[in-house]
Amino acid sequence: MDAALVVLTAALVLVTAVYAYFTARMVTEQREGRLLSIRPTIALDIAMRSGTLREIAVRNLGPGHAVGLELVFTFEPLPERRSWTAHTILAGDERRLQPPKSDAGLMHMPELSEQGVRVRASGAVTDVLGQGHEINEELDLRGWWELAVDARERLSRDPLERIANAIDKLRTELGGR
Repeated sequence: MDAALVVLTAALVLVTAVYAYFTARMVTEQREGRLLSIRPTIALDIAMRSGTLREIAVRNLGPGHAVGLELVFTFEPLPERRSWTAHTILAGDERRLQPPKSDAGLMHMPELSEQGVRVRASGAVTDVLGQGHEINEELDLRGWWELAVDARERLSRDPLERIANAIDKLRTELGGR
């Protein structure tokens, strides 16, 4: 009887240890999931201002709010460098910065693209629990502008030009009437 009691007690200890192990793993996964659910994710993008003048958008794409955002922007190969702070950027929100300046004023996308400018942002942000996160983002303005020009040529032709082309096509199909 004593041997059976020892074996059953050992089995109970083993089962308890397995439950404790898996419970600890589950708690860790839940904690990681909770931390991810409040983490801000900062990204750089381009926002339209007018014509070929665009602004640099700092967007929070994450589910959590960005608190105490401190960034340094460089516009390589240009010598311009800017320090920038924002108290908060809510999840899904953005802030905008003006593009670099030249002697003629704010630089437009064709000029920035021609010079191969890359916007780099480095710094830090804090989430709502006070945990810090490092930021190192880069945006290639030449690549972005080439995609935008290509899309505009394919999709955004003048509506009157498209109507005129459609009428010409119909005339051709109907035998030139």
